[in-house]
Amino acid sequence: MLAKIFALPFGLQLAWDSGCRKVEVDMDSLATIHLISGSPAANARYSSLLLQIHGLLKRSWQVASSHCYREANRVADVLVNLVVTIADHYQLL
Repeated sequence: MLAKIFALPFGLQLAWDSGCRKVEVDMDSLATIHLISGSPAANARYSSLLLQIHGLLKRSWQVASSHCYREANRVADVLVNLVVTIADHYQLL
């Protein structure tokens, strides 16, 4: 779950920077969807990432999140793992 939460701000920022204003986020982790839908203060362990995600979600655009099964999301899993691998070298502003 941490990898998905960690990758989400990168994906949202990339979508924003690319000019996308209608975005659908499909995740195979229902727990992650519930986590990002709730209050960042409710989960101290991920609060800084959740605050970052909530800041991105409050921008002037439409972002919908939905659950999909892992089998339908294999490409996304590869991308999440790639982001986690390179994230040590970058900082999201």
